Amino acid sequence: MNIIVDVGKHPVSYLSVRHVQPVWEFIYCTGGAGTVRFDGEQLEFSRGMVIGIPPNQPYALIPKGTGATRSDELSNMSTEEAGPKDPGTAHRGAFQHLYVRIQDTFFYRKRPFVFSDNREELVLNAFRGAYLHFLENSESSNFILRAYSYLIVAYAKSYRIEQIRNETVKDILDNIHQNYSNAHYELDTYLESLPFSADYIRKLFKRETGVTPHRYLSDLRLTEAEGWLNSMGKEANLTEIARRCGFREPLYFSRMFKKKYGQSPSLYAAEKAEQPHSAD
Repeated sequence: MNIIVDVGKHPVSYLSVRHVQPVWEFIYCTGGAGTVRFDGEQLEFSRGMVIGIPPNQPYALIPKGTGATRSDELSNMSTEEAGPKDPGTAHRGAFQHLYVRIQDTFFYRKRPFVFSDNREELVLNAFRGAYLHFLENSESSNFILRAYSYLIVAYAKSYRIEQIRNETVKDILDNIHQNYSNAHYELDTYLESLPFSADYIRKLFKRETGVTPHRYLSDLRLTEAEGWLNSMGKEANLTEIARRCGFREPLYFSRMFKKKYGQSPSLYAAEKAEQPHSAD
């Protein structure tokens, strides 16, 4: 569904204590550098990079140049201790960022990740647009915020695919994304054309994405269908949506949708149509 629940910016950010958010959080570093630490691991970030943090994942952001090195140090620090004592040191051991928090979105990987913006800074423009419209807080801005939420999530998913290291997995993902809307697409036929055993491909793909190729295809189709239902509301034509998302039979689509989302597509669309726009 992709609903933006909070947007903000910090012109200067210091060492953050270990904490969690109940929704997906995307942090765009607009200046400085540092690391995000979680579960004994860490990922480096710098200006022009985006950090994706899954819901309920404890993490801490450590600007480059700070002295804290262990998770127990971070969890025992207060917010005051994390910042500088001297206001004159504001830009030593600090970084700047924008953040967007989005609920009801779906990613296959359940661990933090980092990706880089492109040369034109298209992702930064999306963050800035979301920030301005969130501050506006009008009915029209809610529609635009919904569009920005889908755009930011799409960028994150796209760059995550680019960062997958195994070329075979990249080829499978490209094939799935090119053909998922075709109801006659046979994933098995494509996988059988690869010079590897089915078991090896399944394990390799799951290691990189967290799911099997068939689960990835199914979730991709259902996520696309959910987007159509959410945007069309009572005007939704289930047969047409099923066809657009690669399902041959509307009844099979309805059964799979209910299994994933807990209600039928028609009921889901009706409920979304009844929700006031200001709640979007």
